[in-house]
Amino acid sequence: ANCGSVLFDNKLWFFGGLNQKKIPAKDFHYIDLAKRIVVYPKTNGIEPPPCANPLIMCYKPYIIIIANKSISDPVSIYLLNTDNLEWSVIKTEYLFRQGACGAVLGSKLYIFGLSIPKTILEMNLID
Repeated sequence: ANCGSVLFDNKLWFFGGLNQKKIPAKDFHYIDLAKRIVVYPKTNGIEPPPCANPLIMCYKPYIIIIANKSISDPVSIYLLNTDNLEWSVIKTEYLFRQGACGAVLGSKLYIFGLSIPKTILEMNLID
């Protein structure tokens, strides 16, 4: 429950969620829709922390995960390069936006969620 998911490259990717004791999880896997199998990929690099309700998107060849631990923590954006299964992280000074939703349009990442004042965070993914 409470995991994030995204459809990318004919695979349905999942991250995070809550376990049976309602503790945030770090579960990461995908369903290969062509082969109809579940895969737990072996990855390298700095992985996202355990979390519930992560924001997850794609920007080829990356899976983008925003997985914060608390409302007062700055946002860290985790990128998984799906070509080599290597994680990297982008640290920002922006505060977490509770219940955030987002989209990638062109090369821009847009995030909207609880913030004061109510704003949309826009980040260029190319720079």
